[in-house]
Amino acid sequence: MPIFVVKVTTGREKQAIEEIQWRAEETSAKVFAMMSADTVKGYIFIEAADLWTVRNLVKGSRFCRKVLPGQVSVEELQRYLTPETVKYEVGEEVEVIAGPFKGLTGIVKVVADDYLSVELPSAAYPLVVKIPRSQLQRKR
Repeated sequence: MPIFVVKVTTGREKQAIEEIQWRAEETSAKVFAMMSADTVKGYIFIEAADLWTVRNLVKGSRFCRKVLPGQVSVEELQRYLTPETVKYEVGEEVEVIAGPFKGLTGIVKVVADDYLSVELPSAAYPLVVKIPRSQLQRKR
């Protein structure tokens, strides 16, 4: 089945998918799957019977802007489906990219499965906090 790319309002990917899902159920349109990837902001992917179906579902939507020309293969989407695991080491410098400590840098003290204990020396006093891996990235 062909997979089409739809440009949507950035940050409203989930609402766009819910709206299209509701419209597809109401019209009995042949939509087989929809997804958005955290790494591709402002776009959703729709697997449907044909381009005409996707265009009709998107027409008049609050969040959908346009259907991009062409199709995407499953192989091209594969890199968004497999999670990228980053291995951190004790003593490595990291930057907090989300959450209440966003923008601070710290040093990894303890490595666990889902969380890292990070010392934030840039705070008012050295502070060790547990932060989810999804909120961290290596310091550049």
